[in-house]
Amino acid sequence: MTGAQRPPSGDHESPDPDSDPGEYEHQPRIRYDRDEVLRVRDAGVPGAIAFASKRFLGDHSAAEEVVATAFQELVQRWQEKGSLREPRKLLIQIVELRVKDELRRQKRRPIPSTEEDISAALHCDAVMTRCAVEDAAILRATAANVKDDPDFANGLFTDELLVKALRTLPTRQRQVLIRLYGYGDSLDEVAALLVATKPSVKALRQRGLAELKASPLLAHYRSPASEVQR
Repeated sequence: MTGAQRPPSGDHESPDPDSDPGEYEHQPRIRYDRDEVLRVRDAGVPGAIAFASKRFLGDHSAAEEVVATAFQELVQRWQEKGSLREPRKLLIQIVELRVKDELRRQKRRPIPSTEEDISAALHCDAVMTRCAVEDAAILRATAANVKDDPDFANGLFTDELLVKALRTLPTRQRQVLIRLYGYGDSLDEVAALLVATKPSVKALRQRGLAELKASPLLAHYRSPASEVQR
């Protein structure tokens, strides 16, 4: 992906705060200004990244790239128009379009957003983002459930260490484990989300668990084989 502005996909159903004055006419127009741009960046980007990360099944790097592109588009549009209504909401809408574009390019099915998703993205705290806390909570839930899986040898390591190990996994393996263990999706649901076969998802799960077992982050905390309870 590049930073160049691209046309919308054309099927985005959320109203554009700037092109639908009927719904947003009560909102004041915010003039383009460097300080306002920085304010939107600081307050809006963390939530936008969390929003995109969820659509990318936890791929934080892909989310950051999409949000960077979307933010450039927002700034360009803001500069051209001179003023915008609800620039943070517009940023989320552009992000959603770009996520859809990228997932379709990868021949993956876009995950539909909900009003709750958009609201959470818009109300993130820029310093200690609630969305970052939610992402961490999903990773901790994934770690806790992985440790309880009979296919995963338990050890003396903490969930925090396992979370660190999860972050080092290849993207597809991490996505599968997060969806299966963090969100509780079924194999069929994960296969549909990843546009993969059920056997492929099973294989990614097994490889992910194997890589976690072999992670050097956990090496010094592994229980001896004779002490592992299954």
